[in-house]
Amino acid sequence: MSIDDLSMIKFFLFGIGLIIVFKSYSQTERVYLHLDKYNCRTGDTIWFKGYVFKGDRPTQTSTNLYAELFTSEGKLLSRNIFPIINGISVGQIIVPDSIVTDNYYLRAFTRYQLNYDSLNLFSVPILVYNKEQPRLITHKKRVVYPNSLVFCSINGIDWTTSVNEGKLASVVSIDSPTIVRNLHILKPSVGDSAFVADILLDKTVSQKYISLPLDSTKESEILLLYEGYNLIGSQVIHLRNNSFPVKLIADTLDTKSFGYNSWRIELPDTTIYTISVSVSDLDRSSPQPVSITKLNDSYSDNLSTVITEIDTSFITFSGTAIRESGKKINDPFSNNLLVAGVKDTNFTFLKVIHLDNSGHFKMDSLVFFDSLDLQFQINKYDDGSTKNVKLNLTKFIPPGSDSFYFYRNWEDDTIKISKVDTFFTKPELNAHELSKMKVLKPVVVKGWKSHRNELDNRYTTSAFSEPALYSFDVRTERRFHDLGEFLRMQFPRFQGGYAPSDTPTDAMGHYFLFFVDEQNYAWRELNVFDWNDIAYIKCFENDFIGDDDFIRWKNTQVNIGPPEFGKKELTSSFPKTPVIIAIYTRKGTDYRTKPGGLNKISVKGYSRILQFKPDRISLYWDPLHIGNNFRIRFNNNETARRFRVIIEGVNSKGEIVHAEKNIQ
Repeated sequence: MSIDDLSMIKFFLFGIGLIIVFKSYSQTERVYLHLDKYNCRTGDTIWFKGYVFKGDRPTQTSTNLYAELFTSEGKLLSRNIFPIINGISVGQIIVPDSIVTDNYYLRAFTRYQLNYDSLNLFSVPILVYNKEQPRLITHKKRVVYPNSLVFCSINGIDWTTSVNEGKLASVVSIDSPTIVRNLHILKPSVGDSAFVADILLDKTVSQKYISLPLDSTKESEILLLYEGYNLIGSQVIHLRNNSFPVKLIADTLDTKSFGYNSWRIELPDTTIYTISVSVSDLDRSSPQPVSITKLNDSYSDNLSTVITEIDTSFITFSGTAIRESGKKINDPFSNNLLVAGVKDTNFTFLKVIHLDNSGHFKMDSLVFFDSLDLQFQINKYDDGSTKNVKLNLTKFIPPGSDSFYFYRNWEDDTIKISKVDTFFTKPELNAHELSKMKVLKPVVVKGWKSHRNELDNRYTTSAFSEPALYSFDVRTERRFHDLGEFLRMQFPRFQGGYAPSDTPTDAMGHYFLFFVDEQNYAWRELNVFDWNDIAYIKCFENDFIGDDDFIRWKNTQVNIGPPEFGKKELTSSFPKTPVIIAIYTRKGTDYRTKPGGLNKISVKGYSRILQFKPDRISLYWDPLHIGNNFRIRFNNNETARRFRVIIEGVNSKGEIVHAEKNIQ
C-alpha cells in the first residue's frame, strides 16, 4: 500500500470522525443575536438585535424571528416573536423572577430553518443570578466549529467537506447501499470552466473520498452536488473572515458616579451599515460567547428540500370558516369573509378574505403587537344571520427543546463563580442568610371598596338604590346573547321569557316589573334594547316602586282600556310584592368595553418591543444606528470604572463589522 493510499485512508477516517463530532450549518438561513448583556439577575430584561442571513446576504425571505428561553435541562420558559425587516430584528427577553441561579439558553430561529433541522439553530448561554438562591456554578461558553468544515445530509447522502493540505477534501457516503447513486461534485473555476468529480455509489462502494483544488486567494469556495442532471445541494466553505477596523474615540471619558460620556465611532469606509452598540460595566459583565463573525461560517444548502415552513409576509393567519353549528358555508354568495382587527376599541385593519369551496382562507401581511380581537362576518347584506360564523385558525407551534443538543454543543469552562466576585459579591451571599427569615407583619384594614355600591352610585337613584340580593355587572359578559337567556341562568326565580310573547313568570307567584334606566317597560317591549347595550342589572322585591296606577294597569292588565283615576280596582295592590328587574344601559366610558356587532376571536401578534433602560450592567444599548460615523452618549452608573464596548453590524453587501474594546 502506497503512502498516498495511507494518507487517503487517514483523511477518510478523520472525515468520518468529524461527521460524528460536528454538524455544521445545513440550512439556507442563519441567525445571530447581539445581546446587550450575557449575564443578569432574575427579573431583568435582556435586549437584543437579530441578524438573519440567507447565503451571504441579509435575508429577504423570512419576516418572523422566534426567540425562546430555556433552562439547562431544556425546559421552555418563554417564547416571543418579533418582526424581521430586511434581515434585521430587534426585541427583548424578560428573565422570570422566580428561577434559580444557573446557566440558561436563548435560542433564536426562523421557520425557514426548520425545513432542514432543529439542531443547528442559534443558541447562546446566559448566566442568571438569583440573590435569594445563590450557588457556585460553572460558566458556559459556545463551541465554535472550524470555518473549513461543512456537513449536510441530502436525500440519504452524507456530504462532508473540509480543507486539508491546501485542497478541498470531501467525503460522500450513502445510507442505503442497495440504491445506485450517480453523483457529481462540481467546483466552478474561471469563466465557464469547472472541476468535476464523478461519484458512483452502490452496494459495493457506499463511501468515496474526492479532492479538488483550492484557491487560497478567495474568501470562500463553492461546491455543487448533482444527482444525474439535478442540482440537489451546494456548500460554501469560508476560508477566512475579513475584519473591518473600527475607530472608537472617547472625547469625554468620565468614570465618576453618573458621569457623562460622549464617544465617537467611525467605520472604515463610506458604506452604510446597520449597527448595534452596547456599553456595559466591564467588571460586572461577561464576554460574548460567540460574535457576529459566526455568520461567516461555512454552510450548506439542501436544494432538494420542499419549502413548507416559511414566513414570507409577516403575521399570517390561515384556517377554515364554518357555521357555529359546524356546517360548511355552502352559500355561493357567502364566499367573502369580512375581518377587522380591533385593539382597545380601535380598528387597526379591515380586510375582505376570499373563502374557497371548503371554507379555507389565508390572511397575511399583518403587523401588530400584543393581542387584538379579530372580528368577522360573512361579507353580504342580509338579516344578520351571517354573523353566525366560526373561525378555526391554524397556528404554528415551534419545536420543543432537544436536550441532547444542549449537552452536545456546550462545554464547561474551568472558571468558577467564586473568581467572579465583582458579580456575585460576598455581602450579597451573607445577606442571603437573613433573607431566609420571613416575618409576618400585621396589616390594618382601614377600608374596602364595594363593587356593588360603586355600580349603584353610578347608575341608580332613589328607591332603585336599595340593596339587592342579585346584581350583575354585564359590561364584559360574553357568554350570553340576550336578556332572557342571561336571567334564566343567573336569576333562579326567572322562568320562561323565551320570546317577546312569552311573559316570564315567578314560581312563587310574584309579578315581574321591568325597568330600563328606571322607566317601566312590559316584557314584550324589551326586545328593542340590544343585549350589548346593557351594563348593569339588579333584581329585588319592592312594594313602593310598584305602587303606581299606570304601572299596575300596564303590568297586571286589570282594565282593557286606559287607566281611569278614582276607580277602586286601579288602586288595588299586586297580589304579592313585585320583583323589580332594573336594567341600566351603557353610558360614558362603558362603550369602551362594548363588543362590536361581529363575531370575534382573540389572536396574539408580535411581542411588544420595550424601550431600553440602563441597569447595573448595561449602561448603553442602541440596536438601530445606521451609517458609518455616529456618536453615542450615556451616563455612568454608581460603580463602573471600566467599560466593555461591543460594536457589531452588517451592510447590504453582507459585509460584517465586529469590534470589542475595553476602555478604562
